[in-house]
Amino acid sequence: MVINPLASWGPAVEAMKSVSWTKLQELKGDETVLKKLDEAESLLRSLRKALTPE
Repeated sequence: MVINPLASWGPAVEAMKSVSWTKLQELKGDETVLKKLDEAESLLRSLRKALTPE
């Protein structure tokens, strides 16, 4: 049986989608949130690069 380690990302993606626009406006400019987003963006770009066939 092959276990997909990315299968657990589904709930994380859904959690991000569920954040209301009102809450996003409250977080605008929050340096901690922006740093975490930069970190996540970098990780996702690296993951895409690693998984994309050449």
